[in-house]
Amino acid sequence: TDVAIQCAPTLKSVFHHLAVNPKTHQIEAAAVTTNDFKDNELMKDLLDQTTQGIIQVCADGAYDAENCYQAIQDYGAKAIIP
Repeated sequence: TDVAIQCAPTLKSVFHHLAVNPKTHQIEAAAVTTNDFKDNELMKDLLDQTTQGIIQVCADGAYDAENCYQAIQDYGAKAIIP
């Protein structure tokens, strides 16, 4: 399963973080945070919520951090983060 990780601001200082299967468009994982969290702090938690094997993770530059690459590698998946 491929997973695309996104962060979408909804209200001032509230963000939705979603792991979406790009083939089925189903949400595989979600988190809601305030601006007290950095996006890259959530990668492992989002991956832990998924129920299917992960082959590839696509994420935006906010997830371009060593801890994200490590979490993705720990799942045996390929990281695509610009």
